[in-house]
Amino acid sequence: MRIVRSPDPGPFNHYRDYKPHLQPLFRCRCAYCLSHEDQIGRFDEMQVDHFRPKGRREFAHLEREWANLYYCCGRCNRHKSDHWPTDQETQRGLRFVDPCLEDPDEHFRLCRPPQHDDLCYVMPLTTPAQYTIAKVRLNRNQLVQIRRSLAVEEREDREQLRELSRAIEELGADTVDRGLSAHTAEIMRLLETQHQRCLARLERIRSLRPFPLAEQP
Repeated sequence: MRIVRSPDPGPFNHYRDYKPHLQPLFRCRCAYCLSHEDQIGRFDEMQVDHFRPKGRREFAHLEREWANLYYCCGRCNRHKSDHWPTDQETQRGLRFVDPCLEDPDEHFRLCRPPQHDDLCYVMPLTTPAQYTIAKVRLNRNQLVQIRRSLAVEEREDREQLRELSRAIEELGADTVDRGLSAHTAEIMRLLETQHQRCLARLERIRSLRPFPLAEQP
């Protein structure tokens, strides 16, 4: 989903003062790895990144420019550093994916790495995605493990959901023959409650996933 900029809440004396205003704008996610802040240290560990690096002389004047400030996790910020494509690289289509101008979903997919069977490795769909993955290291071990944990959790919840659905179906069929006693009704209620909780957990997992899947799990 592309980030839609709100009006400048400043001006502020320091660019870091924009951080609380960037948090909801970026939906509590890093602008680059799209990990939710709850997965990578919460608000205190998030930083304000300059999309066009303030460390480069040509962009120094953008230090407190609202449109140039992005919500970012510390590690992505450090890896991105002062990297910026040269004119020759830009001509070849090499650049950072800009979530404020384009939808990252059009550039990235989660696929299965060779090492294991979980959908947790970021695959580029475009040349800008290749550049972004390389410079920001979107497949660094920390991020792969976060995505893999989500994949494992989803697999376990899907299996539990299948078991609960089967139990509800079998119990429902049994009540057709024997009728619905108070005890059976209570068991059915508990099963349906667990079923709803499992669906809610799966929805939460889907909401935390940073990029679309290359295939269904």
